[in-house]
Amino acid sequence: MRHWLALLLTLLVVCSLSVSARESDRWAQAEFLPGRLIVDFTPQVKVHASSVDDALMATGVESLDALFTEYEVRAAWRLVPDGTLSRLKVAPDLYSTYVLEFNEGALVLDALDRFAADSHVRRIEPDVVCRTFRTPNDSYWTQQWDKRIVGANTVWDVATGTRAIVCAGIDVGVDWRHADLTPNLWVNPGEDVTGDSVAWTSTDYPGDWNDVDGTDNDSNGYVDDLLGWDFIQGIHGCAQGEDCDGAMDNNMLGLNSHGTHVAGLMVARGNNGIGVAGMSWYGRLMALRAGYEDESGNGYIPESASAPAILYAAANGANILNMSYGGPSMSEYAQEVINSAWDQGCILFAASGNDGSTTPQYPANFANVIAVNSTDNDDGLSYFSNRGTWTDLCSPGGDPGIMSTVVGSYGIMEGTSMASPNAAGVAALVWSIFPQMTNAQLRDLLFNTAADIHAQNPSIPVSYLGHGRISARNAVASLYPQMRITTSTFSDSVGGDNDGRLEAGETVRLYLTVTNVTGWANGDSLTAVVSAADSNLTITNNSWYLGAMATGQSRSNSSSPVLIRAAGTLDTAYWRDIHVIFSSPSGYAETQSLTIRIGRGRVLVVDDDGTANYEQYYVTGATTSGVSSDLWSVNTDGVLPEAEMSRYPVLIWSCGDRSSSTLTAEDQGNLMTYLDAGNKLILIGQNIDEDLRTSPFYANYLHAQSEQLAGERQVGGINGNPVSEGMSLLLVGALCAGNGSLSPSRILPRDGAVAMFDYAGGGTGAIQYEGTYKLAYFAFALEAACGSNNTNRYDEVISSVLNWMGALDARPAVHTPQPLSLALHGNYPNPFNPSTTISFDVATPARVTLRVYDILGQSVATLVDGPLSAGSHSAVFDGSRLASGVYLVRLQSGAVSLSSKMVLMK
Repeated sequence: MRHWLALLLTLLVVCSLSVSARESDRWAQAEFLPGRLIVDFTPQVKVHASSVDDALMATGVESLDALFTEYEVRAAWRLVPDGTLSRLKVAPDLYSTYVLEFNEGALVLDALDRFAADSHVRRIEPDVVCRTFRTPNDSYWTQQWDKRIVGANTVWDVATGTRAIVCAGIDVGVDWRHADLTPNLWVNPGEDVTGDSVAWTSTDYPGDWNDVDGTDNDSNGYVDDLLGWDFIQGIHGCAQGEDCDGAMDNNMLGLNSHGTHVAGLMVARGNNGIGVAGMSWYGRLMALRAGYEDESGNGYIPESASAPAILYAAANGANILNMSYGGPSMSEYAQEVINSAWDQGCILFAASGNDGSTTPQYPANFANVIAVNSTDNDDGLSYFSNRGTWTDLCSPGGDPGIMSTVVGSYGIMEGTSMASPNAAGVAALVWSIFPQMTNAQLRDLLFNTAADIHAQNPSIPVSYLGHGRISARNAVASLYPQMRITTSTFSDSVGGDNDGRLEAGETVRLYLTVTNVTGWANGDSLTAVVSAADSNLTITNNSWYLGAMATGQSRSNSSSPVLIRAAGTLDTAYWRDIHVIFSSPSGYAETQSLTIRIGRGRVLVVDDDGTANYEQYYVTGATTSGVSSDLWSVNTDGVLPEAEMSRYPVLIWSCGDRSSSTLTAEDQGNLMTYLDAGNKLILIGQNIDEDLRTSPFYANYLHAQSEQLAGERQVGGINGNPVSEGMSLLLVGALCAGNGSLSPSRILPRDGAVAMFDYAGGGTGAIQYEGTYKLAYFAFALEAACGSNNTNRYDEVISSVLNWMGALDARPAVHTPQPLSLALHGNYPNPFNPSTTISFDVATPARVTLRVYDILGQSVATLVDGPLSAGSHSAVFDGSRLASGVYLVRLQSGAVSLSSKMVLMK
């Protein structure tokens, strides 16, 4: 049960190589785990526990066993089980391939060479580690190649931006109502009369109505400029509906999406489950409008608007200005304005232009402006991009297009107009990590660490590419280390029952190996501190002084592990993040997290459906019933031993749509022992009847008899039945499990069993038995019951069965730790129709608002608006009057705002 008993580890990759005379030579520059080898033995070799020393492993082959003893091989497991290989059309030859775990103090490459020389070894390699990067959950993330090519995702492991860095786009306006921009809007503190930092309360007005007083409260020359300002006035020939009248105002919303697209590239809220991620997830956006769309759909930025907009931004605390516009004319006035912004401490970026020429463009060619060219996803200079000795940097803006926010939605655009804000967003992200830098120092850092892309552009003079393509990763890596947890294990052999789990009253030892990632800066005076936000856990010996660590260097705390003790009153099971906070006096700080299982669930869900993943629905069923569960995957963990079964009073065993070996002979034998001990089993599988109907186990333990007839998709409960009375099921699958291989079977109860669900056209589809043990056997795909047409769902059935089995009434009271922060847990069900429940936590008594918005950012419901006590809360949202689509729920308390996505599906 290794995958959920162990701490979650860094992603591993295996590269198959043949044995050479000196196998270690090819791995000299690789990153790999200590104390691990992956070995492909000749077919006759079988690894097992040693009969001489049960702490070690053995093979029965004298030469190999000598190596096993020398390197203290204490664990071994098959790299890929037969169950997986047998399902592959063309299976790799991994039937004799094992992962060996040996003394971490031994040199891996020395051990590799020693094993490679043995004639019983066909292939061998170290356990190579691929570095993983933080990936946001935004729905369009996979299309954001521009963020990956500059290495923003590697930097997000160190930081994701800060509200202290304010970005401004000098552009044609911005959709301040956009769900991906609203959380990051700058709110003018001088006009925020109430001091609540609320950006806006109605889509009709750019600001909080509570702050509107018609007064220039901060004396900056602009009345009620709560989010920024619209500098356009008195323009003729504007597009219909565009605000070009004779007065400036505080509504910077424009028809054209250009400015909204630019804003999202810099600071769209990242990792919020919707849309896109900006370079800086939490940088603030000062919303400005200095341009307009004309009757032909073209965008224009008059200097009369751009100059005051630049100065407004600089004067009101903006750090980064983007100017995605230009022309061949040089204005001394504009240069002065830009010089002022630079002297104010701003860093300014401008697009080089889309004419494919070398003619200098302004403002890009002004002093104190970084001129940005556009590149494609292969680092080739975009065909349309201007270029020349007057340009400074390249940045992604070309083919296959850049995904970002547009007015009311999301869309793809191309141009140096996209390249420039991408570079500006990198600056915002990097500056959040090095806030002590001046604008000149930040500019020089970006120039000096830009990626050399001349090889990708051999026909273009080097001087035309500026300093190269901007790289967030290179900029940060040149000054900071990047610490990673490369191995993490824990043991409860001392202070526990040695079952690999932290349970009530036990103490585990946490062993870590940490590495400064190759290619990042050397670390100096590094410290690691281990913590967890959980009142059930007491962590001691948690501070670890690492000192100086060169790039690529690793260290282990094997001689002084972290101690984690669980409270003796712990009465439930759950997952918890353990945080390792790395820091140094230089200002470097980075948090890496591990997830461990606390306690033991009362239900074990057995995933025996191959690779179909139907087990997730039964984990959900247990969770929504209020019962903690654990998961065993037969595909990866192997046969479930009876000793492990016996730790759980209830098993939910899912066979999905497997057509053979639904329960092996070994499974049946273990289940007989388990049931004879008086435990409880919920068994689900649409082909169990066809596979096992002639077996003694089917008749004597499942108390079932096959009719050798097919059932149907409509299933009903039985009057008077304690589980199913009043229920109806429709097996469609499409809305949840997607189980299209529906093959329901008709069965008969026997020897004391009774029918639990019948098919609408006749015959029984599920039975239950109560004797020395309790059993519920479903001969159809319960996971396909998705609640369509007002029928019952799979989780409702699971909850009812668990209640009948006594798993709900008999469970001890669940101890819920006091929330430590404001938290939004999302909604269930999701998708929903027509109502759903939204759960959230409040750490301290506070005024809280919980609102629902449509995709355009318009408020459609206020669920909570007032003071709440500390604790866990929930609210029901009814979408019966709304159209199908994506909705955003936003929880706000003080300056903290959290959002999650909901899908209404009618």
